[in-house]
Amino acid sequence: DDVGQQDTNEESSIRALEVQHYQSLIHRNFEQLFQGKLRYYDMERQNEKDGHFDTQEVGVLDFLTIDQDKNLVVIELKRDSTDKTLGQILRYMGWVNKSLCKKDQKVRGIIIAETKNNELEFALTVVPNVTFRKMKLNVEIED
Repeated sequence: DDVGQQDTNEESSIRALEVQHYQSLIHRNFEQLFQGKLRYYDMERQNEKDGHFDTQEVGVLDFLTIDQDKNLVVIELKRDSTDKTLGQILRYMGWVNKSLCKKDQKVRGIIIAETKNNELEFALTVVPNVTFRKMKLNVEIED
């Protein structure tokens, strides 16, 4: 059914645009949202790309950051997250661990999304170095 397929493609495009907007919003408000606990791994390069970090090998990370202990933190941004999101962030974390971590550095991951499904909830219980943060958007218009 071509009409059904077209609706699905349009929905996917709209969702992709929403995530791009979220990426840009988080990038513009990065300092405020993370309160100095995280900073970009490559500030100059990532500032040019709304926080993205291109691995050239396993994909484009939404955000690659360093925490206060100098450990690397991969952040994956989704509207709706699933156990597939966990597979994706683990792939990125594996690349970061192999390609960027120094001897005493660790890597952890943060999934930021509006929702998570039950499958992701169960999967996260056995992956202690990946956490989930719920994203809420507030828009206020004042006189």
